Amino acid sequence: SPYADAEIIVNQTDIAHNYIVRNNKKDFYITTLPEYLNQVYWSEDGKYLIFSTLDITLANETLYDEDPQTSNIFVFSLEENKILFQKDGGGIKNFLMRGNILFFDEGFSESSVINSYKIKTGEVKEVIKIKGGCGLRNIPMIPDYDA
Repeated sequence: SPYADAEIIVNQTDIAHNYIVRNNKKDFYITTLPEYLNQVYWSEDGKYLIFSTLDITLANETLYDEDPQTSNIFVFSLEENKILFQKDGGGIKNFLMRGNILFFDEGFSESSVINSYKIKTGEVKEVIKIKGGCGLRNIPMIPDYDA
């Protein structure tokens, strides 16, 4: 595969992280965010990089807002050198891949849901929404730093 040597590089500055894909010794800039790398997955064919970022530290001033900005999820195409899908917002954005479908968390507490993204068609759907919230690993909660 022409993507076998691809890797994700995170260059950290004092206030941000630069996300880059290095493929065949060439760097492709993806984005710059204040969030830390959370989870990384390469598609089985090596054509897609899926990764999520997270910042639920006290330094995140949006943490207790009505719509906190704590995480992002990206699908990056190595073939096209571009972001095919990005979703930001609240929650932790844990994810898993099943075939060509990406499932990911979104939101906190009672408003947490599980969404899906079909890589081939670009279709996004809310697939699981239940009373009390839901998540792939757990129900994402806003951290209680006062405890």
